Amino acid sequence: MDPDNEALSTWREVCPACRYPRKVCICADIEPVSTTVSVSVMQDPSEVKHAKNTARLIPLLMRSVQLTTGILPSDFKPIRERVQRSQRSLVLFPQSRAKPVQDFANLAVRVDHLILLDGTWRKAKKLWLNNPWLHALDCAIVTTGKTEYVMRKAPFNGTLSTLEAAGIALGVIDGTPMLPFNRALAALQQRWFAFAPEPHNTP
Repeated sequence: MDPDNEALSTWREVCPACRYPRKVCICADIEPVSTTVSVSVMQDPSEVKHAKNTARLIPLLMRSVQLTTGILPSDFKPIRERVQRSQRSLVLFPQSRAKPVQDFANLAVRVDHLILLDGTWRKAKKLWLNNPWLHALDCAIVTTGKTEYVMRKAPFNGTLSTLEAAGIALGVIDGTPMLPFNRALAALQQRWFAFAPEPHNTP
């Protein structure tokens, strides 16, 4: 096999666990965490095969994660059913009535279900608008933390990756340690820039 073709073939091989190219497999840097909060990720279809997506790391870090791909309410029936079983579900999305996530810590009826919208800002907003059942739930924003995610261009200052937002929110709500989230993200970016060098902050 031609060396260039062999290198390309190796790059295209995907790790069955983390689903990243084997060249940037980060399984060795995954440190599972325990949390009493279940996590649901509503993922836009465009993110499924995106090589720089961080949401796919969340199920590797914790067991109680449901990652569902779709656009319309019918696509997210499993998450809607989880909402019905939950004592308090919380959506992370920066819309007008959203409160700082700190406001949802130490409540009498505690948050036991966290919902994240995974996609570009435009796609995440589309998920929000297409799923009005979300609008009846408590909504929060993450106001602390500076992103370390530089593999993709941020739409505005203060934007966090889905992985970072999940880690910070779980830390506030449930005391989940942030270090494993940071470690996974750092490993992904370190390997990516080592094996697929390119300018930072590219779409």
